[in-house]
Amino acid sequence: MGLETHGFLRFWRHHPAATVYILLGGCCLALAYNIVLMQSVRSLSSVGTAVLGNFRTVLLIFLSALILGELKDWTSARWIGCVNTFIGAVAYGLHPKVCGTPVSREMSMSATEVVAEEKADAAPEEKMNISVDGDGIIEED
Repeated sequence: MGLETHGFLRFWRHHPAATVYILLGGCCLALAYNIVLMQSVRSLSSVGTAVLGNFRTVLLIFLSALILGELKDWTSARWIGCVNTFIGAVAYGLHPKVCGTPVSREMSMSATEVVAEEKADAAPEEKMNISVDGDGIIEED
């Protein structure tokens, strides 16, 4: 058994209702986190969500050190890491505006168009019977 098992069982024995509420609360928070994460991937893309996650982590570390008065103990490596993360997040966010290249979340071609283009470009001996069903799944005959 794990190190925390005995403490958990002892708490459960003395406070069964509180244990159930804590477990249900943790499950609800995990569900909410997953929903928020999926919506952020849907809205920002996977790269945007990763940049946001890195920015959030570094911001939390920086703010906790600021609030607790521990910034004076920071080495130059920590400062460089924080500044690098902040600059990277700002650059990622401003890149479409500065360079005039908007981030497109749409596919340039549908699966049917890709298959049609591949069939047109293939040599006669390379052509295969490829089709796309209504769900966008590519099937080979």
